[in-house]
Amino acid sequence: MNKLVQQRPGLSEPKWRRLAPHVSVLFVALLLGWMGSHLQLARFNAANRDSIQFWATGRCLVDHRNVFDLQDVLKLQQSQGYQEGRAYLSRIPPWTISAMTPFGLMSPYWTWFFIVTLSAVTLIVSTRLCWHFFGDSQTRAGDCYLASYLFAPVLACFKTGQIGIFLLLGLLLFLRWQKKRPFLAGAALWLPFVKPHLFTVFGLVCLLWIFAERRWRIFVGFATTVTVSLGAALALDHNLFTHYLANVRGQAILDEFIPSLAGVFRLLVAPQLIYLQFIPLLAGLVWGIWYWRKHRTDWVWTEHGITLLLVSFLVSPYYFLPDEVVLLPVVFQATVIFFRKSKTESPTAYILSALSCVLLVMVVVNVPLPSGAYAWSGIVWASWHLLGRRAASRAEVLPESAVLSVP
Repeated sequence: MNKLVQQRPGLSEPKWRRLAPHVSVLFVALLLGWMGSHLQLARFNAANRDSIQFWATGRCLVDHRNVFDLQDVLKLQQSQGYQEGRAYLSRIPPWTISAMTPFGLMSPYWTWFFIVTLSAVTLIVSTRLCWHFFGDSQTRAGDCYLASYLFAPVLACFKTGQIGIFLLLGLLLFLRWQKKRPFLAGAALWLPFVKPHLFTVFGLVCLLWIFAERRWRIFVGFATTVTVSLGAALALDHNLFTHYLANVRGQAILDEFIPSLAGVFRLLVAPQLIYLQFIPLLAGLVWGIWYWRKHRTDWVWTEHGITLLLVSFLVSPYYFLPDEVVLLPVVFQATVIFFRKSKTESPTAYILSALSCVLLVMVVVNVPLPSGAYAWSGIVWASWHLLGRRAASRAEVLPESAVLSVP
């Protein structure tokens, strides 16, 4: 059991095991009901959801075509009803792109349907893993499950057909397996590194930990999975790296406004200077090395790793609200603390709860996800983390060393 949520002696286990599955079943029922009631609309809009990029990538791989050819991909997407005048290219790296191949055998609608359905199952598994790490007999599991399912980035993933929930599962499986099943833990890290820019600091510290602790099986598991995946991608496109590098040089994603903290920082300082978008990342790398050196002797992934995950995500050059679903363990951990039966009243916690609800409503009413309206969401999740850690420290259930600090 994580030190963050140690059980008090003498307390019997509550009835959460009967309550939590009911919340999960309710979530699945509501999701299926919504999908059924919007079936025709979903079929019509499938080509204009984010999942169209994964379908187009898979289709190109199946046909042995260049997945980064702007004109070819645009024609392919428009043939399915895509209404934009610019191709929606997948920006995932070559070593994970082969995972998109099955989508090329489906239609855009069934690609979206498959992603959403599998995401629902993955979310339930991920929530149960979070409970395994952070739950205890003092906490109402149903409240924590409900908070997980009402996490605004979760709904954003379902509405757009994004794959962030799969990245979340990879992180949690790494935490679950890193002690007893190191090879599988390393293999699980392949999932979050579908979007490596979100986990640069996390990956650096993980590499330092592997070498310091001589956890070579984790490294071998990750390297094996990457090698197999990359080999499959190269078999489908022999010039994959050439096409990928040409696409990276040709795309101007950093010329767009991105509602991340790094994007806001650049906008406020000097929008024309692209390198400013990487300043937070450089600062995060320095912080990560310092944080690892400070805690290497008492490192616990389910404690220090959660702080590391939060910082790594927030300093990344770009991200959107659906990507923030990987921060579910951060919010879940804070929820466990503030949903205790014996919790103390905290006005700050209620303010953060209200702000979290505002973000959820914004997603429900279709406020555009790429807009700057969501730029403050990362601050809300970071505030939850800090508030939870400090409350845990005061309650003497968390070592002071695990509270987020700066050098």
